[in-house]
Amino acid sequence: MTTNESLISISKFIAGYSAHLMGAGVHTSRVIRNSKRIGEAYGVAVKLSVFHKNIILTIFLLFMRMPHFYSCCDFIMLTIT
Repeated sequence: MTTNESLISISKFIAGYSAHLMGAGVHTSRVIRNSKRIGEAYGVAVKLSVFHKNIILTIFLLFMRMPHFYSCCDFIMLTIT
């Protein structure tokens, strides 16, 4: 698996996980903290912005620190009803 493919699959997992937590009514601080924890376990740094109906997620490899970005802010839209 290439670096971009692994970043995409990790970001899809974290975005889905975050959306499910928000949909269940969890506090935003818990969503951010748990998502960062999961990212560290996979060897990526997670930058997460959580709003009422949107989640913006940016991840990058920890050992590279900036060159390989994959942002999936447009991949999932959270609609809370």
